[in-house]
Amino acid sequence: MERLWVIAAILVGCVFLGDACNFCVPKEDCLVEKPRFEFHWGLQSRIASECAVYNVCCDVLRDDNTEAQVQNVANNCETDTLHTTKPFVNISFWPIPESDDTSDPQAQVAGKSNPRGLGPSVYVTNDQSVPGQYPWVVAIFYQDIFGTHVFGGSLIRPGVVLTSFHHIRYRDASEIVVRAGEWDMDSSTEQFKFEERGVDRIVRHERFDFETGANNLALLFLNAPFELQDHIRIIALPEPQSNYDGLRCTAAGWGKKKFGDRGLSNIMKKVDLRMLNRNQCEQLLRRTNLGNSFNLPDSLICAGGELNKDTCTGDGGSALFCPIGAEDSGLYEQVGIVNWGMECGHQNVPATYTNVAMFRQWIEDQLVPFTYRNF
Repeated sequence: MERLWVIAAILVGCVFLGDACNFCVPKEDCLVEKPRFEFHWGLQSRIASECAVYNVCCDVLRDDNTEAQVQNVANNCETDTLHTTKPFVNISFWPIPESDDTSDPQAQVAGKSNPRGLGPSVYVTNDQSVPGQYPWVVAIFYQDIFGTHVFGGSLIRPGVVLTSFHHIRYRDASEIVVRAGEWDMDSSTEQFKFEERGVDRIVRHERFDFETGANNLALLFLNAPFELQDHIRIIALPEPQSNYDGLRCTAAGWGKKKFGDRGLSNIMKKVDLRMLNRNQCEQLLRRTNLGNSFNLPDSLICAGGELNKDTCTGDGGSALFCPIGAEDSGLYEQVGIVNWGMECGHQNVPATYTNVAMFRQWIEDQLVPFTYRNF
């Protein structure tokens, strides 16, 4: 009974606080239906078109059938849960390094990729990375009654992860686990082992707007830094006012390959995306159900719009990164954070990303270990 009260409180709070409680439920369990079309931040809960024909997406739920509603979420709705046989490390007993020193000089080169991967050659498809290719990509986990959820992030310091706000909007630091050095979620035979850390505290951007996806970023300060090595490195950050219009950049994570897939990807995906200027993006998005009055928030940039090439559900919070110098330099800097989109992979429908360059100073300010005071 206590569990039901907790679930009910979450559902009511979701509506009260203005979030879309996008649960697929039988029509008789829904007091107020949500519109058939809806877009969602971070590509995490693009759910409106995933309900079966006999179900609806519900804005306000009946209060007399909570257990059935919860079961319907698990059975009928698109989710960001992960099915894996790989166990989690018990964070409480993870050995804490005695020093923050990372002695490998190559590992300390921010944004240095491993273009050919690490370890023995493996067969991958065109949309999959090779082991260790993007060593700053991390997976972030939390668990609830629906299972283990995963979203993305990037290591910007040995003990700091950059991710999206909306995924951790109602999460406490103690609920979150960060995994670095991962490649195949369902394999325990990789040559390079992943490592996990708990989260000591979360810093969320104070001006995040759920309605538009503006200022959608947060920092996770880990309970111990990762030791930088070949398969665990940090990503460089762009200078303020940087512009990447027209470049081809990359996003990587464990999200779904296409909208409507029942599960996330076990092997780290990668997708090559073209950066769009603001006017191009805004005009393309106005042709969708967003309508002619849509205005792209200043803090967002856009990429994609090519058929079947997109980030998708489960990729939210992951990094969008562009090459530094020549395209084949093997060095990258993070220009975006996966934010929101309109389903996945539609022609001429780009996805949006938080503009990291705009928030470079905000990020640096949060990394200062103390606060300056003016006298």
